[in-house]
Amino acid sequence: MAGEEFSRTVNIWERQVLKLPVASNLTSQRMLKLIGEATQGYIGIIDMVLRDAAIRSLKKGLNKIDYDTLKEVVQEYK
Repeated sequence: MAGEEFSRTVNIWERQVLKLPVASNLTSQRMLKLIGEATQGYIGIIDMVLRDAAIRSLKKGLNKIDYDTLKEVVQEYK
């Protein structure tokens, strides 16, 4: 999965699966690049990475996934 389909999928995950209190803007160029590099577009890995990032963010007291937290999680999936 790549391009527009990838972006739409990440957007759906952010809005309908993760449902964090504050939007994380995961479809920004910077965030999508990280997610894409770690997952290569595989939906199962997208799910694991984003769920892990959401849980880690909440444990840090954040209301959204920030870039640094996403980067931490992505490093574990490379």
